Amino acid sequence: MFGKDFFISNQNKLLWFANTRLGKRFFGIHKDGSSVGENKIVGILPNAIFWRGKKKREFIAEFRTRNKYSKRLFNGLYLVLWLMHQWDILFANNFNRKWNLGFDTLTSYPDADPESTTVDGNVDDNVGSTTWATVHDETAGTRAQPSSTVNWCCYADLISTTYYIGRHFFLFDTSSIAAGDTVNSAVFSVKARSDADGGPSLSNVNTTSVILVQSTPASNTDLVVGDYDQLGAVNGGSFLLSAVVQGAYNDITLSNNSWITKGGITKLGTRNSRDFDNSAPTGSNEYLIYEADWTGTTNDPKLVVTYTLAGAGGAVVPFRSLLGVGF
Repeated sequence: MFGKDFFISNQNKLLWFANTRLGKRFFGIHKDGSSVGENKIVGILPNAIFWRGKKKREFIAEFRTRNKYSKRLFNGLYLVLWLMHQWDILFANNFNRKWNLGFDTLTSYPDADPESTTVDGNVDDNVGSTTWATVHDETAGTRAQPSSTVNWCCYADLISTTYYIGRHFFLFDTSSIAAGDTVNSAVFSVKARSDADGGPSLSNVNTTSVILVQSTPASNTDLVVGDYDQLGAVNGGSFLLSAVVQGAYNDITLSNNSWITKGGITKLGTRNSRDFDNSAPTGSNEYLIYEADWTGTTNDPKLVVTYTLAGAGGAVVPFRSLLGVGF
């Protein structure tokens, strides 16, 4: 939840804390943990801190290979964050938005059949072709499945001498997020079918992955074979099929928060990496997931969005103006 947008929006507060003795210890940038020493930190991002150098308009940046400062915030403040979230959703949003602390979350699921607002499901070519380019580049599939309890998340298969491709659509109602609100982070999750319910089919998957993309189906509440080519070509995050855990959620943190549609429907989808990269498979690359038509929502595909209400929390401070440079 503590992505780049959060750090920019709350830069003044984070800088005040990071420059205290307690803050430097909290973020692990005291003593040998950083080269900042006694210098004043003038900028902080999930994986970097900045301070002024000795020369005029010179700045020193210290980057980490992981989002160290995001993880420090989450782990150190988990209980406090949970309490703040409860305050926002139970009290501030119901009585006075000005009291909101900026820790709202929205958990959205696709509709089960009959779909009234959103849909999830598979569109595939289950007839296949002996030529990879044919099945990859065609504009329509041979089957659309908008109402299933379980289905393939996405697949790219070579079975005998025939190629097959399946692509999945996931639509979520995010209309409760207003146009002026700020999306801080979003996590997309699907649950692999457990052994008790038949188990996922996994083979030849060590070098393939599930890739999250945007989608543009003809309808928000149905899928047709013509939607086959309506999945995007921009990678929004992924996970390896070899890392899939049966009976558990497998998560992708969206790399671009602008994919969340404020006041409307967020339209996502998944493609197998072989399909995404246009690289012919050498075997089966697939696994089964629960869909919205499975009883209840505890196994459904879901999208969890953390956002800040317009006018809530601290003022947005452009990061480049904090450093005095134009990057």
